[in-house]
Amino acid sequence: MGCPFLCWPYFSDQFLNESYIFHIWKVGLKLERDERGTIRKEEIRTKVEQLVGMKISKQEPLN
Repeated sequence: MGCPFLCWPYFSDQFLNESYIFHIWKVGLKLERDERGTIRKEEIRTKVEQLVGMKISKQEPLN
């Protein structure tokens, strides 16, 4: 069973990783910045609450 991600990229390839996790693989959420570029505590709280309810499908092992 997988574990959902909460993406908060800071630099370099972390932004690409966020794109894959959120847009392509759909196994996590990304934090949205406000107009000043800050991630507010309310945003973090909301996304953590959403993550608690997320389910990631279990993949069968390849034999």
